Amino acid sequence: MNINELISKYNPSRLINVYVFAGPSLVSYHSIVKNDDGSYYRATKGRFNEMLFILGGGASIKLLKQLELNIEYAHHFSTVDDRLDFNDLLNKKDKFSYTSAGLSYRFLEKDIDKDGVIDKKDMCIDIPGKVELQGCPDKDNDGIADKDDACPDVAGKPEFRGCPDKDGDGVIDKDDACPDVAGKKELNGCPDKDEDGIADKDDKCPDIAGKKELGGCPDKDGDAITDKDDACPDVKGLAKFNGCPDTDGDGIMDKEDKCPDVPGVASNFGCPEPPKTFEFFKVVYFGSDKTTVMTKYTSDLDEVVTILNDHPDVKASVEGYADSQGNDDYNMRLSEKRADFVFKYLVKKGINKDRLVKSSFGEAKPAADNKTAAGRGLNRRVEIRNVK
Repeated sequence: MNINELISKYNPSRLINVYVFAGPSLVSYHSIVKNDDGSYYRATKGRFNEMLFILGGGASIKLLKQLELNIEYAHHFSTVDDRLDFNDLLNKKDKFSYTSAGLSYRFLEKDIDKDGVIDKKDMCIDIPGKVELQGCPDKDNDGIADKDDACPDVAGKPEFRGCPDKDGDGVIDKDDACPDVAGKKELNGCPDKDEDGIADKDDKCPDIAGKKELGGCPDKDGDAITDKDDACPDVKGLAKFNGCPDTDGDGIMDKEDKCPDVPGVASNFGCPEPPKTFEFFKVVYFGSDKTTVMTKYTSDLDEVVTILNDHPDVKASVEGYADSQGNDDYNMRLSEKRADFVFKYLVKKGINKDRLVKSSFGEAKPAADNKTAAGRGLNRRVEIRNVK
C-alpha cells in the first residue's frame, strides 16, 4: 500500500514514495548456532522450506525516470518455536527481521504521449491525460475521462455520464426543458405546481389543475370554456354567451331572460311577444244635409271591406256625426242615417252584420269648429274603427 496515496493523488514525478507490505512468504533456510570458539553448537539437518508471514515497510526514492532506490525493513513470523534458534524457552514462535537496499529499473516502459502513464496501461495512448484516469484527458475536470464523458466540455456528475444537472431534478441540462428549476422527468425536467400533467411553462393556469385541451385551465361545468373566461362557471352554457346557458333557445341567455323556459323575444326581455292589437281608423264625409257618402270616399269604404276580410276576427264600429246646423233632434236623426248608410254598404259587400256596431252622436263630439264652412264639412262624417 502506497502511503502517499492516502495523503494526495498519485504523482509519477514524486521523489519519494513510502509504502507498507504484508503477506505470506516462502523461506528456504539452514539454521546453525555456533559456540564462541566457532564450533557448532547445533544445526538443522539439511534445508527447511517453510511458509512465513511477512510484515514490513519501505521507501522508493526516484533517481531517474525509470530507476529507483528501494530501502526496506521486514519482519518474518514463523509457525514453529525452535527450528531457527533451537530454543523453546524464549519468545514463542521464532521470528527474524531483515533490512535491505536495492535498485529497481523499469524496462520497455514507453510513454508516447508523455503523460506519466506507460503505453501498455494508457487507455488513451496518443493523447496526454491524467494518471488517475489511466492516461485519458478530462477537459472539464469532472473526474470522468472525455472518452466516457457524454458532456466533455462542461463538468458533470458520474451518474449522468459526466453531464451536469444544475437543478438536481435527475434530468441532465442538455435534455432539460427547464434547466434552472427542478421539475419532473416525464415533463422533460419542468415543474408542474398544480399536478395536472401540464408543465407550468405551457400551463395557462399553473396554480390550479385543469385540462390539457384548455391549456391547463379548469372547466367545472364541462362546457369547454375555461372557468376564468366563463361568465357562468357552475352551469354548462354556450360559447356565444361566454359560457352561460340559454335553456329555451331563444337567443337570450337565462340570466337575462325573464322567461328562461319559454322562447321569447329580446324586446320583451325573453318572454313571448304579446299579441298585437290590430287597429284601423277611417273617416268618410257627407255633403250638407246628405245621408249618402261623397263619391270620392267610396274607395275608403272598399278599403275597410278589404281590411275586415283580411282580419275575420276583428269587429268594427260605425259612428255617425252631423254639423251644428239645424236642431239637435234633426242632427241626431241625420247622423243615424249616415251611420246606417255605411253599415248597409259594408254588409252589402259581404261583411257579416254581427261584426259591425252602429252608433250615432248627432252634433256632439265635433271634429272641427262649426263656425266655419270647412269645420262643418269635417263634422259631417262617419268614423269607422276596430272595436277593442
